Amino acid sequence: MYAKKFSFEQITITILLGLGILIPLMQFLYNRSLWLDDAMLILNIIHKGYFELLKPLDNTQVAPILFLIIEKFFSTLIPDSEYGLRLFPLLCYWASLFFFYKIVRILYDNVYMTILALSLFIFSPLLIYYSNEAKQYMCDVLVYTAMIYFTLKGYKKGQAKPFILSIAGTLAIWLSNVAPIILFVAGLYLLYEQFYIKKTKGIIGLTVVFAIWLIAFAIYYYFFIFNHPARKNMLLYWSGSASFLPFNSLGGFLWFLSAKGWWMLNIFSPRIPIIVIIVLLLITGLFRIISEKKMGLAILTCAPVIVHLFLSGFRLYPFEQRLILYIIPGLIFICTAGFEYVLTQLSSRSKSVNFKLFCFIPIIFLFSFNEFPIKKPPGIPFDVKSDIKFLKENVQDDEAIYVYWLGGFAFQYYQDIGLADFKGHVIIGKENQMFKPLGHKSDYLKVLEKIHGKCWLYFVNFRYWDDEEYIINQLDSTGYNRIKEYKTPGSSIYLYDFK
Repeated sequence: MYAKKFSFEQITITILLGLGILIPLMQFLYNRSLWLDDAMLILNIIHKGYFELLKPLDNTQVAPILFLIIEKFFSTLIPDSEYGLRLFPLLCYWASLFFFYKIVRILYDNVYMTILALSLFIFSPLLIYYSNEAKQYMCDVLVYTAMIYFTLKGYKKGQAKPFILSIAGTLAIWLSNVAPIILFVAGLYLLYEQFYIKKTKGIIGLTVVFAIWLIAFAIYYYFFIFNHPARKNMLLYWSGSASFLPFNSLGGFLWFLSAKGWWMLNIFSPRIPIIVIIVLLLITGLFRIISEKKMGLAILTCAPVIVHLFLSGFRLYPFEQRLILYIIPGLIFICTAGFEYVLTQLSSRSKSVNFKLFCFIPIIFLFSFNEFPIKKPPGIPFDVKSDIKFLKENVQDDEAIYVYWLGGFAFQYYQDIGLADFKGHVIIGKENQMFKPLGHKSDYLKVLEKIHGKCWLYFVNFRYWDDEEYIINQLDSTGYNRIKEYKTPGSSIYLYDFK
């Protein structure tokens, strides 16, 4: 069906693949501002040596070792720039797109399925955003797509498959925190393929593959996970973010599933019409998978979600948006199965359907974006680089700057690379409240009481922390003179005289 007909369809697929290269590249070149999450990890990468990255990181950060090593390499390749830190995630996106396309060609032999699947992948705002964040989440997508491809791929030589799966699985464990889930799913499919599709009893090759995966994980777990000092704080943080499936309450259990279910739909687009289309395709796809007993497809697409949810109930893997980014390709495969069912029904009932109209599917999903380039992380209203620009235009050489801790990590990075080069004294708040119970607000005032003369106070606004209102009210009630005030949707800047 690919080679004989549909030259127009092939052109559409080629254009889509070109957009898959171009869109994340444009986002990369836009070079958006860092924020709290990526800045905390980046400070470790740029200030620590390769061997230091093997030890527990500062700021309670946790990331796969191989990811950290590669990030360190690129940060030295393009120093003092976010470009070096974001190059590897961009390459991971492109590699993921390659494997994703290969998987679609294996699963579906219809060009319209390929057009839909590529449209959902390439126009996913969340995938585009994380293709340019210096965190490991795009590596998770790469590991999922690569492992599924190597699992499904046909091999001319029988010994090649165990060898490739062994190497790929070992690298996956060192590159992705969710690799154990992905390898479990791949292993489950391999067993299904061995006993129910091929119906052979020889499992020596699989036994060797599973043993190598298990040994690789055991080594990684012993040296880099077991008794990790960040575990307590991370559990506190993710528990506060309601990221663990509750087993002790039926109401909480159902609420979690419904809330996260809606939230998973938003990973494709914030626009309601797009979400409605996705819901219909998912329902149709699941119906088809169940009714036609497509066990292999069910394992590859549904099992990761089920396993991740189950493990979150035991507080092992938080079920949070960026941590489940790797399930997006699987959800797209389900949508594609639903779309194939719809086309089959249309084809059987009418011979006059103009299927070429489905080449315009990409235009529908092109409107998945609220903005492009994506200027800020999802749900994050502040832009540190814009705020630094304002400060550079207004701060005098004899004036100090106090940076609230939420913006302090990104501000520190821009100081280190020379972008935030202020001549006056800069105080970056160290009162990290992320892994503490709310409170401790008096800590801020102890720092500000030591300031003399004029000082700019820079606050960023994010979720649970309302310290700005407390600090400003205390300063005003104490009688300090507020000279100037500047506000954006995500930040506030004040100039006070502390005489």
